[in-house]
Amino acid sequence: MLKKNAAAIVTVSVFALIILGQTLAYFAVPYKYDAFADVTETGVEYTVSTNSSVSYTVLAYDNARPVSKLYIYYDEGHAVSAITHEAQLRFISDTIVELRIRGFTDVKMVNAEELFGIVSSEYVKGDAILITSGVLPSTVYQGQTDEGIFKWVNEGGALYWVGYAIGALYADGMDIKDAPPTYQQDIFGVENGILMNHVISTERSEAGEGLSRALMLSYNVVTYGLNVSAIPGALSLGFNYNSGTDVFSSISLAEYGDGVISVMGSVNDQSRTATAKLIATGVSPTSTLIGTEDGSLVRGSAAGTITWEHGENIGVQIRMGDPNTVYARTFFSA
Repeated sequence: MLKKNAAAIVTVSVFALIILGQTLAYFAVPYKYDAFADVTETGVEYTVSTNSSVSYTVLAYDNARPVSKLYIYYDEGHAVSAITHEAQLRFISDTIVELRIRGFTDVKMVNAEELFGIVSSEYVKGDAILITSGVLPSTVYQGQTDEGIFKWVNEGGALYWVGYAIGALYADGMDIKDAPPTYQQDIFGVENGILMNHVISTERSEAGEGLSRALMLSYNVVTYGLNVSAIPGALSLGFNYNSGTDVFSSISLAEYGDGVISVMGSVNDQSRTATAKLIATGVSPTSTLIGTEDGSLVRGSAAGTITWEHGENIGVQIRMGDPNTVYARTFFSA
């Protein structure tokens, strides 16, 4: 018995030492990534470094609208549509992780009453709201666009939407109610503003193709996507479906007064990643790709310069790891 106990003690000790060694090795020599960019109206000087082996991409675009603070709506006391609260919370948690990888950390989850407080106050530059419930709470929307959340967007806010048709429904507590049948016209100024039938597309948008490919936007579910051919100031950064009379997009950005609305119609891994990319980079409906460069590193650093003739509100993202991003940072011109 003594020998068995001694053997067990030795086994446990060896196992503990292995775990300790792995832990020390991990914390002593973790993978490290770093990047910096000095952005002006006519170019960018950048540096990247790592103690690992990784590919990197540097992309520059104009007319950026940087997001400073993101409010994410979640309220178990209000109904959701085409999703459960559990799935919604998982999507939100995973999106926050994706944002952190890209250097964006100023995130706050808010309930229906807190969301009302945000949209009823004066718009703060850089504020954005993410809705993943497929339905807005009645505190900020009951079918009207001259007050509540759409008034807030009109004054300059950024609204990122993932889920069921934007504006079609609202939640009065746990009850879901229909918005007026004219909701698409009321919000976007066109009767056929949202694709209501299920469509998956393989046709990438031509208008935003350069920026879309540079950002590696692969989400192609057009369902509940916006009609970018009819909505004024709309840009497709995803995949398009041509219905014969209208063109709908899987990833769209639309100007809305002084603000912007981004729409993706289904809650899944691809839309989560695409949403994080749009928020972290602050691309807008008028953004265009103005420069890109890529390379690879093996335990070292690299520096480079990209120039362009002239641009305003320039954004530059430095991304490491393709196709799976392990690190990204976005820098903006002063």
